[in-house]
Formats: sequence, C-alpha cells, structure tokens
Amino acid sequence: MPKTFKNEKAFQNWLLKELAAMRGVWAYAPPTLARRGIPDVIVCANGYFVALELKLDASRPDPTREKLQEYTIGKIRDAGSKLALTRVTPNTWPQVRQELELLLAAF
Repeated sequence: MPKTFKNEKAFQNWLLKELAAMRGVWAYAPPTLARRGIPDVIVCANGYFVALELKLDASRPDPTREKLQEYTIGKIRDAGSKLALTRVTPNTWPQVRQELELLLAAF
C-alpha cells in the first residue's frame, strides 16, 4: 500500500529523503516562488539529468499550470533527459524508483 501524504510538500520532503538515500543520486527542490513551470524535483542520477513533477494521487488537475509543466518537461526531454516525468505520485513512485535504479546500474 503506498504511503499517504497530507499535501504535495510532505510528499516532496519524503521523496527527497528517499532520493538522498540512493547512492549516486543528487536531488534538489527549487524554491516554491522560483519554480513556475520548473519541475518540483531536479535530480542527477549517475550523471543523468532527471526532472520530476510531483502530484498527489487525489489532486485535481489545474489545466493552465499542467500545460506549462508539460511544456517544460517536453523541453527537458528534447534536450536529452533520460527521465522527465510530469506526474510522479505516491502510487507511481515504486515504478519511478525502478527506472532510477536502472540509470544507476548503467554506470
């Protein structure tokens, strides 16, 4: 059963701890005021740039915000990111973690 979180910030804080515990991973959450359109978490995993846009499973989409987020993630993918995801949730985290571990094993 996936962990539940009160809000997206709590999920982000938990995820940053998870990422910090992974060998070969550096993760950063840009300040809230500076990140309109910027992914919630920026990661370097084994030299690969990774961008993660976080959502709570039950969150309602904000069409304007999500359009900008999808645009930014698309630009990051176009620039060669090995992993750039627009909707990382507590339910999808185990799969995303596996993808990160594959990047880490590629070294």
